[in-house]
Amino acid sequence: MRVQDAETGEWLVIPDTEDVASTAPQSPGRYAAAGMFSPHSLRDSIAPIHAETQSTRMLGDHVGWQSKMDALREEYARAARESLRGLFAELENPHLTQLQRQELQVKILEKMKHRLKTQLEGLVAEELAREEDRQAKLHAEVSSVARNRLAAKHATERSYYASLITHMREEGNLLLTATMEQFNMLR
Repeated sequence: MRVQDAETGEWLVIPDTEDVASTAPQSPGRYAAAGMFSPHSLRDSIAPIHAETQSTRMLGDHVGWQSKMDALREEYARAARESLRGLFAELENPHLTQLQRQELQVKILEKMKHRLKTQLEGLVAEELAREEDRQAKLHAEVSSVARNRLAAKHATERSYYASLITHMREEGNLLLTATMEQFNMLR
């Protein structure tokens, strides 16, 4: 094959075939000696393969992307069905029997109670951490004037966060009561 050099304009002759395949080592021992071994072909003679650093799949094996993606999609669909939005959407199904509808309503209320409880527990845990910080700051203060100022500031913060927690608890109770009223569960 003839090609023209871009810099000099000279025509060069390049051979069409390359002898790369014939120069490569042919036996596993020669591959290993050349440092070109596959971890799967020489598994007994080398250190164990760690999944964190190397693939444990042999070259050409089935990867299974489709099954992995199907499992992931199924997991997302299950999470969507079991979410509050999914449960409310399922409640809209006109083909549900009265017993199925009531079980679904109870499941919705239980999920709402669990969410509200988790939210309140988070707020209380944050307030406890803030209280520890307040106590540490108060004990670290040397001046009595600054200590009095900090005590007043901390009292204001405590009352604010206590009212916030109380407000969230009351809102959660109102939400549960309204949902129970919507489901005709109040007597």
